Amino acid sequence: MAIDNAVAALPAEQSQSPEFVMEVIVELLKNAAAEYEAAIANDRFVEVEEYQDSRGFVLYSEELYQNISEQQSQQDPEDHLIILQSLDELKSAWPSVNPPETPVKSISEVYSLVSQIELRK
Repeated sequence: MAIDNAVAALPAEQSQSPEFVMEVIVELLKNAAAEYEAAIANDRFVEVEEYQDSRGFVLYSEELYQNISEQQSQQDPEDHLIILQSLDELKSAWPSVNPPETPVKSISEVYSLVSQIELRK
């Protein structure tokens, strides 16, 4: 994956920096929200590839967060819990690799959850 290659090219201090990783996560989640929006028309998924791309961005964001989770929980336990809850709720919008008949979460709900995470970075 291109993201893995980009992260591998970074100096360790940067790739392990919670501040930097949170910036990456927020950008991935913003892209996920935009792709999710692009996948939907008339309250139905019409673009499977965009749905799947956005799902991958969310799952990868969660994986990245696990790498800094302990530091985040020590630094700010309340924000850490909100980030975990928001990521978990976000994932529910993508219940499987293939999209459901209709969206589980509205576009505005997805953007709202991304904003919750962005506010706590």
